[in-house]
Amino acid sequence: MVVTGAGESLTGDSLNYDRQRELKAFDESKSGVKGLVDAGVAKIPRIFIRPPEELARENQNSGDLTNTQFVVPVIDLGDIIVRSADKVAGVRRAAEEVGFFQVVNHGIPKELLEQVLKAVRGFHELPREVKADYYTRELMRKVKFGSNFDLYESSFANWRDTLFCVMAPEPLDPQELPPVCRDITIEYSKQARQLGIILLELLSEALGLNPNHLIDLDCAKGTLILGHYYPACPEPELTMGTSKHSDPDFLTILLQDHIGGLQILHQDRWIDVPSVPGALVVNIGDLLQDRQQHCFSHSSSEKIMEITADGEVAGKTPLSNDRKKEIKDFDNTKAGVKGLVDAGISNTPKIFIRPADKLAEELSSHGGSVQLPVISLDGIQGDARRKEIIANEVKEASEKWGFFQVVNHGIPSSLLGNMIEGIRKFNDQDLELKKEFYSRDRTRNVVFNSNFDLRQSHTANWRDNLIITSRATHHFDPSELPAVCRSYQMTCLKALSIGCFPTALDLWHPFSAEVNGCMAQSKS
Repeated sequence: MVVTGAGESLTGDSLNYDRQRELKAFDESKSGVKGLVDAGVAKIPRIFIRPPEELARENQNSGDLTNTQFVVPVIDLGDIIVRSADKVAGVRRAAEEVGFFQVVNHGIPKELLEQVLKAVRGFHELPREVKADYYTRELMRKVKFGSNFDLYESSFANWRDTLFCVMAPEPLDPQELPPVCRDITIEYSKQARQLGIILLELLSEALGLNPNHLIDLDCAKGTLILGHYYPACPEPELTMGTSKHSDPDFLTILLQDHIGGLQILHQDRWIDVPSVPGALVVNIGDLLQDRQQHCFSHSSSEKIMEITADGEVAGKTPLSNDRKKEIKDFDNTKAGVKGLVDAGISNTPKIFIRPADKLAEELSSHGGSVQLPVISLDGIQGDARRKEIIANEVKEASEKWGFFQVVNHGIPSSLLGNMIEGIRKFNDQDLELKKEFYSRDRTRNVVFNSNFDLRQSHTANWRDNLIITSRATHHFDPSELPAVCRSYQMTCLKALSIGCFPTALDLWHPFSAEVNGCMAQSKS
């Protein structure tokens, strides 16, 4: 397959770039995006790169609506037989104002949802030759595997593969489904369809109509299951898993994995929708909006921003494994986790795989999402009374949570953005430039490594770090910082302050100067 890398210059040979040829080569490989990852691409093909002007425009529109986090409405469907006025009103508000809501206690067992995710992943991780039998762009096929249904029409392709399964209105022959996900797809289709009927009944009541109104309009007649798969991407900042779109249906029920990544457009801003274990995201589709435009007249666009390593799960591992040797070999590369990705690995090294019992324990103890305290630092300078109020808020949050968010902190958003960009630039540098900073010497002010506790922890984290320590008792030499992010880091170090903690802890203010240096760490 012939591909053009993202790093190529726009002059010279790239003037002869043949987009149609690259699209055709990708399509005819019948291996999808996963095939590119398996082939070890270090640069994404140009067909996946988003136009710069579109990227800049969407970056401007991303972020919180206000200084507090917007939360997608959550509807509890427990005791759904008793249609309380509050429940119907909640559905109406969510449909009118947002176009999205999450449902919990919806009747589909959590174990079944986990099996669905496992089955989708199982299909996409089959050998290429097995999946190729399902690869097609024939519109009439009920079960098909593909990458980007609009591959030849869109301005850029999404970094995503999809398994399409048309389950209704016409009955599907079970033998058409891949064996690896056949039984679970049939069972999930039945239960998701039943949930869809309940939701359409609630939406009918929210419109002040008979519960069967939307069902009688055939809104529940068809069922399509899409199993999306987002492989690890070597250059995620240049593409998307799913671009901005609205759903051309009556209702969409979305099951996210634990990684999440879904964003919705609300009041002209892109808002994150965190994954909640056991919850399902519901989207009012275009067709339902068209039929009930006078009531559900919101804009319900969505996209998938996050492209992570979740698609690359652990495959077969050797029966024997010298953990110490594997750790040493990984550390000696001085390349970190990004070095593994750049090398095109297809299986996660065993040192990164979490023990099954620990994984199960954490999944079972996950309590859902919470709203952390938000503390505004507005007016902290020069107003003793205001500072005392803030100190009390800090003390309460520290005692109760150990975490809190601060707004109106005086650090410009542009600087925070530059800080993140600087860290990204450092980690995206050539390995030879990063190696000089790779160390486990804790006396150094600037250190790059992966997992500071690599040799002690049971499982390594899939993460690289740039750690910068500024000590108040020592002069910090800016030349110690990587050149690619030096100016951003120095400006941010100067901006950091923890002046509220001494007051909250009833300590003398010079304590701030001592601790401030210890807190000034930047991790990517």
